[in-house]
Amino acid sequence: MQKLGSKFREAALQDCELDERAGILTLADKLRNFCFVQGLYSDRIQTTVRSRNHSKFDYIAETALEEESAIFSKNER
Repeated sequence: MQKLGSKFREAALQDCELDERAGILTLADKLRNFCFVQGLYSDRIQTTVRSRNHSKFDYIAETALEEESAIFSKNER
């Protein structure tokens, strides 16, 4: 996901004006985060991640991993 996001950012920045960069980078980050959450296999994990409303990818991924771990721990009991 990170690699795809980086490539998207590079491509978007190639032909943009300097004053457009901040908006493009913000949009690229939001798109990466949205795609990651949509790709999570569990609706419960998706809901939990969305409810935390993190804007940074690292926090989103950490929340998803924590929720996945909690689900597996509960299932093992």
